[in-house]
Amino acid sequence: MINFLAVGAGGFVGAALRYGVCLFMVSRAGLHNAWGTFFVNFFGCLLIGFLAGFEFKNIQPFKYFLITGLLGGFTTFSAFSLDALMLLKDGQTLKAVLYILGTLIVCISAVFAGFSAFKIVN
Repeated sequence: MINFLAVGAGGFVGAALRYGVCLFMVSRAGLHNAWGTFFVNFFGCLLIGFLAGFEFKNIQPFKYFLITGLLGGFTTFSAFSLDALMLLKDGQTLKAVLYILGTLIVCISAVFAGFSAFKIVN
């Protein structure tokens, strides 16, 4: 149960940070929201790569707070990238390539389909 609470708390903090970074990029830096998302994805991927090297032996809730919660809430792209890297590290190159291409193609298509469905319904 403690791990669920850690993930939830981290997710709250990560999502709030993502919103703050994107808001800052738009209102203060005058950039399009996409650049805020780009920065969040880059920084989240950098952090998850760094933290993936740690062994959280006796502090599992902290691991779930940081990696699954905070970085998952900050950017799900970091989780996607870590999963792809783990497939590559395990020597499953074909699965990694299929996972990467499949995720990008399917998810962008799903966003397009959802957007199109909204236009039809609305």
